[in-house]
Amino acid sequence: MAGGAEAGAGAHEARAEASTPLLASLPPEANVTSLLEDRVAATPGAELFSRRTEAGWEPVSAAEFHADVVALARGLIASGLDVGDRVAIVSASSYGWALVDFAIWYAGGVPVPVYETSSPSQIAYILADSGVRRVFVENSHLALTVQEAISSSPSSATRGCPSRS
Repeated sequence: MAGGAEAGAGAHEARAEASTPLLASLPPEANVTSLLEDRVAATPGAELFSRRTEAGWEPVSAAEFHADVVALARGLIASGLDVGDRVAIVSASSYGWALVDFAIWYAGGVPVPVYETSSPSQIAYILADSGVRRVFVENSHLALTVQEAISSSPSSATRGCPSRS
């Protein structure tokens, strides 16, 4: 039992740090948008995504995705998105989620991902805590859930989120 007291609460244990070599290096000025720009420059016609349509799965090239991202980013900027504004995305993983995520980055915003399975109270907390000004949702069911979260939140931070009439 002599060693037991040392291993108990309050004892300082040595902690080991582990690391692995980087698999790739990026210049300090690189960011996520640089990755897409580089991919489009290197292989514009390469399939980057597949998205479900009524006719089945449709390939989306790097150039097509980039064009969609830039168009949506321009719309965000034209609608008043400022650099650093936080924008929530309430959606399952999908082409649409990736598109909105990249468009927010391109426009200078900060994406705030929210699980589509989050409860209204969880959504209200995330929106208030992050200072979200806009919300993208995947479908009308999630739009209703977000509306419930916003209307039930006592925080004035969520009052900047637009409501649907």
